[in-house]
Amino acid sequence: MTAGKGIAHAEETPRNNRGVLNGAQLWVALPEAQRKISPSFQHIEKVPEVDLRGGFAQVFAGAFAGATSPAEHYSDIIGADLAVHSGAELTLPLNSSHEHALLLLAGDAEIEGQTLDERNLYYLGTARSEIRFGSRTGARMLLIGGPPFPESILMWWNFVARTPDEIAEARSAWEERWGFGEVKAYQGRRLSAPPLVPLAHPNPAS
Repeated sequence: MTAGKGIAHAEETPRNNRGVLNGAQLWVALPEAQRKISPSFQHIEKVPEVDLRGGFAQVFAGAFAGATSPAEHYSDIIGADLAVHSGAELTLPLNSSHEHALLLLAGDAEIEGQTLDERNLYYLGTARSEIRFGSRTGARMLLIGGPPFPESILMWWNFVARTPDEIAEARSAWEERWGFGEVKAYQGRRLSAPPLVPLAHPNPAS
């Protein structure tokens, strides 16, 4: 989903689905040249999968390990759902000019002798040309990366902007129901934005 100048959406589990759903929701800041484009949604049934020595990667954003995701993107990002086989090591090449981060989703894994914990996002920084994982029982991980974002951004509630004034304008537009559209098929209550509080100065995204 590309929010662009503004979009409304609903997140619902199909009624015939049961059990616990685990997922990771990723937000990517749009560069200045594209941040006010028309909103859009792209359904991708299956992303490219690459077999690797010691595991495999499903590439859902950008180009990685020889595969390119069909998902639209507006900066040189990468996103990969990684699997490390039980008792194996997985070595991946990285673009040393990019910064990367890693999240352990399931199983056990270690990197450079450090055991990874679930629910912690590990920032790997820049200047890495490769990364090596090991796992005793098998692991699933999320790898994201891209060039350091050169612009300052401000995020508050469900809005991403550049200044506090833009955040206030977006909140007013949402509450007054213009500029974001409506999800007509959704039967639930529409969320209201919380009251505005003093906002900190925008910080670089990276």
